[in-house]
Amino acid sequence: CPNCGKNTKWQLSRLFSYGTSKNEELKSLALFARHNPQPLFRVTQEGMINEANPASETLLQDKLISGRNLFDYLPEFKHLDFQKIIAGEEEIHFVTHIGDHYYNFVLKGVRELKTVHIYGNNITEIKLAEKKKIRKQAEAIDESIRYAWYIQKARIPDDTFVKSLFPSSFIFFRPRDIVSGDFYWVRQIGDLKIAAVADCTGHGVPGAMISMLGVSLLNEIILRDRVTQPEKVLNILRKRLISSLASMGSDTGLSDGMDIALMVVDTKDKIYRFAGAFNPLIICRNGENLILKADRMPVGKYVVDKGSFTVKEEKMIPGDRIYLFTDGYQDQFGKDNYKKFSSKAFRQLIADTHFLPMDEASRKFETTFDNWKQNTEQIDDVTVMCIESNF
Repeated sequence: CPNCGKNTKWQLSRLFSYGTSKNEELKSLALFARHNPQPLFRVTQEGMINEANPASETLLQDKLISGRNLFDYLPEFKHLDFQKIIAGEEEIHFVTHIGDHYYNFVLKGVRELKTVHIYGNNITEIKLAEKKKIRKQAEAIDESIRYAWYIQKARIPDDTFVKSLFPSSFIFFRPRDIVSGDFYWVRQIGDLKIAAVADCTGHGVPGAMISMLGVSLLNEIILRDRVTQPEKVLNILRKRLISSLASMGSDTGLSDGMDIALMVVDTKDKIYRFAGAFNPLIICRNGENLILKADRMPVGKYVVDKGSFTVKEEKMIPGDRIYLFTDGYQDQFGKDNYKKFSSKAFRQLIADTHFLPMDEASRKFETTFDNWKQNTEQIDDVTVMCIESNF
């Protein structure tokens, strides 16, 4: 202290000490407390204010606070056990927001006086500086994630390319975060049109990293190596994904991988060939759903190695609508009952929209999802691809 040269903490302790005689030291300490710009209180275990300096009166906007209850002014102190603080002579630091200011309060229990001494410190400038720093960090992270989305988007086919292969189609793609753990992939090799929808481990940045790896591997396997049998594609994809994650230093046991539905349409022989890892394929034919089941294992490490993926074949009939999708739509919770949309309701939606024009069916899927979710948090990435067999 510039007035008396004594340690501030020692002075505060002496100011509220028991049995101090009325001498020059007491006057000096009292003068210090009175002119201290920070609030100082002495409060009983019931919250009654015994002593307070002018800075405390300014803080609480009342010049007659002595004899009144602190909790009436600062109810956020109610959750603190003053009796316990006094009995154990505990020292507690408590930060709170009062008006436009932040205060750090130090509460010290004094058993002999059965009171709690409260020393306030205005830390508004510190808190605002911290918030500014955090905000800048958040902006930098957000900018990086948005840039990552541009990179990811460049690897996912745009609507024009999808329509060039499948003229009558729609894709409902709704990432939970800016970037997505879901992805879709379409290509053509000769008479074969190939479509895939995948759900990678996680969402946001971790999921997006695996999804981009999945896109790259499909490009290698199908476009470069010319593997077009769907079950063989998934077998090779599993092997290369595990190898790639291992070389990247991934050591998360069974967690890394993807669920995927992969369809190859032989436009010459009019046959669908399908292989799936957990994710099935639905063919809606004349308003009735035909489900081609997936193998119950992911593309990635698994508890039990079930060997090769299997292929399912189905004759193509004009007017069929084929659905490839992830589980995000079905698993979304609704606002009114907080239940999942469910696979049953999802399949009914497919049947109900079968005879609608493709653009109306697309809007129906979007509005149904939004009406179900409303302001409930989206829990996962959502992807639904619908293709009509008029090619």
